Parts: sequence; structure tokens; C-alpha cells
Amino acid sequence: LFYVGNTLLSVHENKVVANYIELRNIVDNKSDDGLLATSNAYFGDNRPFQSEYGCQHPNSAVQYNGYVYFLDASKGIVCRTDNNGVNTISDIKMRSFFRQICSEDVTDALGVFDPYYREYVVTIKTPNQEKTVSWNEDKNRWVTFYSFIPERYASVLRSIVSFVDGKFYLHDLGNTYNNFYGTQYRTELTCIPHTDNTKQTFHTVLLQGVQADPLTNDWAIESITNDFQQQSRLKKQHFRLKENFWCASFLRDLTDTTVSNPIINGRNLRGQELVCKFVNDSTDLVSLQQIVTTIVLSERTPK
Repeated sequence: LFYVGNTLLSVHENKVVANYIELRNIVDNKSDDGLLATSNAYFGDNRPFQSEYGCQHPNSAVQYNGYVYFLDASKGIVCRTDNNGVNTISDIKMRSFFRQICSEDVTDALGVFDPYYREYVVTIKTPNQEKTVSWNEDKNRWVTFYSFIPERYASVLRSIVSFVDGKFYLHDLGNTYNNFYGTQYRTELTCIPHTDNTKQTFHTVLLQGVQADPLTNDWAIESITNDFQQQSRLKKQHFRLKENFWCASFLRDLTDTTVSNPIINGRNLRGQELVCKFVNDSTDLVSLQQIVTTIVLSERTPK
């Protein structure tokens, strides 16, 4: 049950029902003259929402600032209620993810709203995997995966707390980032540079962002792959600062067995796209604002 404005909202397993309370309700007085009368009843009529969405894991249901968020694991969706009814926010570029993980028999789901970042954070647990992902209300989209997997959440003023092995952890505290429950993690981001209907070789990559020391690059590309099964990488020291961009030339194909030292002498990386896994092990606040790749048309491309 959630008290939203003057509405008592009840979230059932397959239905959301609103009941408007503390209002003087106008009712039919059952007389022949057709007049209406007022009622002092505290509860109004139950008004089920038209959508057939509900919540089978009550710990995922959270209220904040007039919204109610919850996971409907039976349908593989995440919902948010507002004055217009129930919206499936999981459909915003995350439909496949939630449908896939919810198809694995969800054993538990936990939710909390972080007022500091204005994020709904939900952790989903299945026998095969456990994931924590967050929805940002200001950006109106899913923004990140988190590395922490708690046993329970709670909100305290403008912060959130979580519990692991019976211990209490306060989030958003201190200046060390990516440290959860005493374990230091790194930032990871997968980017897919892509062009349509053109075969090309990838030449350089340029990064622009914010980090603690603007004269030191903290980003590396741990793995680079493409649809031709080529593989490569770029380490931190391969990048050079040029006009506010950290720039590096793509190295060669590690799988090329026709040459010695293939990372230097192997085939150029070619194709329509690359899958690049960026990593950053800094404990400071960092952001990656722009990734630019330059290409050269392959000799095999029709002129």
C-alpha cells in the first residue's frame, strides 16, 4: 500500500488499484426524483487501472515524490505509476534486458529510490545471475549498472543504506568512487562505433571527458572485437593529449598468425563496427563525454 496525494494505491500481483480517500463522495440517493446526495465515507470506490500489471516481489516497490516504481517479474517489465496510470519504463531501451533476466525465474527483487541522484535502483536476483540497474528520473532513462548486490535496501533522509551479511552500509558517502562493501571496482563502458553499408579500416580513437588529473589519462580499451573475429586492445599509455582530446591509433589484429608481434604488424581492424570495452580504475569521479573514431575506406570498398 502507498499513500500518494489523496490516493491510497494498492499494488497487487497482477493489478494496481487506486482508492481516493478523505473526499466527500457524490452518490446516487436511490430516490425517484433523480437528486444526488453527498457521503461522508472515508474511503471511496476502488478504481483498478486499465493495465494488467502488478508486482510479485513487494521489496521492489518504492514510492517517491508522487511516483510508485515496481518490478512485474511475470511480464518482465518495470513500471512507474503517475497521474496518467501505469507506465512501463523498462521499454525505454531496456526491454530485452528485463525480459531476459525475468525469464530465469526471479528469486528476489529489491528496490530503493536514491534522492541524492534521483534514481530508482533495482536489484534482480535469479539462480543464474544478479544485477543492479538504475533509472534516472531527471534524464528519463536507464543510466547505469551497479556492482553492488545487497540483501536489503532502506532510505535515510537524502541517502540510501543497504545491508550485506548483517552489516549496515551508507551509500554516497566520501570521495572514493566504485567501492562497495569494502571491494574496489572499476568503471566499465562498452561502446560500438558503427557506420552503415561501408567497409572501412579503423584509424584512430579520440576521448574527451573529465577526470581528477586533466594531464593523466585513466582510460584504456581492454578489448576490441568485430564481426570478422579480429581482436585488439589499447592501454593507457597509448593515448596522447592533443587539443583537449586523448588520442590513440588503433593497434592491429592480435589473431593474425601470419606475422610476428601481430599487435604491431598484424592486419588492420576493418568492418562496419567495433565493440570496444573501455575500463577506468580510478577511484575519483570521472566522466567520458565523447568518443570519436576516424576511419579510412577499405581498399575493398567499391568506389
